[in-house]
Amino acid sequence: MSPRLQLLLESLQKLLRRGAHGPVRRLLQRARPMDVAVVLRFLDERHHGRVFDLLPDDETRAETLAELDPHLLMGLVEGRPVAELAELLKLMGGDDAADLLAELPEELRQQLLDALKPHEAEEVEDLLGYDEETAGGIMSPDFFALPETLTATEAIQALQASDEDDIEMAYYIYAINEHGHLVGVVSLRALVINPPHTQLSELMVSDVISAKIDTDQEEVARIAARYNLLAVPVVDAGNHLVGIVTIDDVIDVIREEATEDI
Repeated sequence: MSPRLQLLLESLQKLLRRGAHGPVRRLLQRARPMDVAVVLRFLDERHHGRVFDLLPDDETRAETLAELDPHLLMGLVEGRPVAELAELLKLMGGDDAADLLAELPEELRQQLLDALKPHEAEEVEDLLGYDEETAGGIMSPDFFALPETLTATEAIQALQASDEDDIEMAYYIYAINEHGHLVGVVSLRALVINPPHTQLSELMVSDVISAKIDTDQEEVARIAARYNLLAVPVVDAGNHLVGIVTIDDVIDVIREEATEDI
């Protein structure tokens, strides 16, 4: 563990032993969700639920669950109201929600899907339908795609007006034609250094590096590494853009495969 994580762990252990929940809450307010998820591996299991409840808000709890090791998951969600868990699922990306649901017993998984809005449940169920070790199984359905006929100015305006979650995933802008086919990719750099009236069709790289839904996750990781990509677009058999595999998921795949090899 890094010195920072070690300090967080030792501080939590001391405060929890004393029952000092106020200081624990203040400490967790300054901690990153991914750090909390790591530290939970080393905390006594009887403290897991308390730490989770003392996290500052639902968004932080959702991020922590998304980063949590699968073998710790059931201990945190078991016995919690379905409505509470459904609210946390809504705050996650579609891929993270699907990954979490895949680890739960069938009955609880179905209860949570029933608690989601129809369009939310449909998106997650679609992801659950893919083989978990393929591009479809690890992709995020949140991506930024625009018609190739838009200008650079219109694309920038669309980015500024978009949902915050879409912006987070906007490593590249994917250009699609009138049929929804992926026809090109535009870097954010190209948007800002070219004349405002330039159409995306003139800015885009038309030879798009992509993966099919059923491409093995190891091959997706190799594609990202080979071409130095922050995200790999995923297309269906008809070349419709259906998702992206982002660099954080690529790193997870590399780590998983290395662990299997060891």
